[in-house]
Amino acid sequence: MQARAQLYQRLALRPYGFAFAERRGARLRRVTSRWPRAVRAFLRVNPAAERELLWMQLRTRAIDDCVEQFVADGGRQVLLLGAGYDTRALRLAQAAPDVVFYEVDHPSTQAHKQKVLARQRQEPVRARYLAWDFESRGLHALPAALAALGHRASAPTLTIWEGVTMYLSPAAIEASLRCVRALSGPGSRLVLTYFDRLAIQHASPLRSFVARIGEPLRFGWSRGELGPHLAAHGFELASDEDPVQLARRLLPAEYAEAPFPQFRHIACAVYVAAAPAQAADGGSV
Repeated sequence: MQARAQLYQRLALRPYGFAFAERRGARLRRVTSRWPRAVRAFLRVNPAAERELLWMQLRTRAIDDCVEQFVADGGRQVLLLGAGYDTRALRLAQAAPDVVFYEVDHPSTQAHKQKVLARQRQEPVRARYLAWDFESRGLHALPAALAALGHRASAPTLTIWEGVTMYLSPAAIEASLRCVRALSGPGSRLVLTYFDRLAIQHASPLRSFVARIGEPLRFGWSRGELGPHLAAHGFELASDEDPVQLARRLLPAEYAEAPFPQFRHIACAVYVAAAPAQAADGGSV
C-alpha cells in the first residue's frame, strides 16, 4: 500500500480531495490510514478499482503537465470551464505563482467549493470565480463577464475542459468551442477530456451508472474526428492520448501494462488561426 501511495503522490499530489467528500471523506481517510492491509487486499481483488484510481491520477498529471508547460512558455491565464472541485489554483500555486485561474461553474457547486476551502483555511489568492448557470445563461455573454474579472481575450489563455464534454449535447459542444475561441488570444491552448463515441452509444455499466445519477452520457468523438473538429474552430490538435498510452508514458513498468479501458482520452490543442468569424452564440451547456 505504501508503494502505491508513493506512486499516486508522484503522479499528482491531491491533498484536498477528502475535504470535498466531507463526512464520507473523513471516514475514508481513517480507513486508509488505520487499515492499510485491508485496503491493499481490497485493491488486490478489485483490480478495476485500482485502475480507476490510477486513471484519475494519470488524468490529473497529464493536465498538470499542460498547465506547467503553458506557464513555462509565458502563459499567465488559465480558464477552468466547468471547474467543479478542481484545486489547481491551490496545488500549482508554487509552480505558477503569477498565473490567474478563472473558474467558471454552476453557482451552487462554486458556493459549496468556496465554503469547503474556507473551512480548510485554504483560499487560492490567484483564483477568480464566476458563477454561471450553463442551463439558463447563453455563452455569448461569458467573454464579457470574464473581462470584467480581468481576463484579457487578446492574451494567451489555457482553457481546461475536464470531465465535461461527454455530458453535453452536440449544440452545446459547438457553442462551447466558439466561446473558447472568442476567449483565446495568440498562443492559447485547450486541454479537454472526452469519450469515444462507441462508449456513448453502446450499453455499459458506466453508461448505466451515470444515467442513474442524472448525468447521462451524450457526446463523444470517433477516432480521427477530433482534429478536424477543433481545426474548424482555429485549434490544431497537438496530442490525443488514451489511458494505455498515458500509462506507458507515466507509470512504472509493473503498472503500465495494466488492461486500462481505452475509451477515455485527454487531448491538447493549440490556437493557431482564427476560424471563419462566428459569434459565440447563446447555446447552453
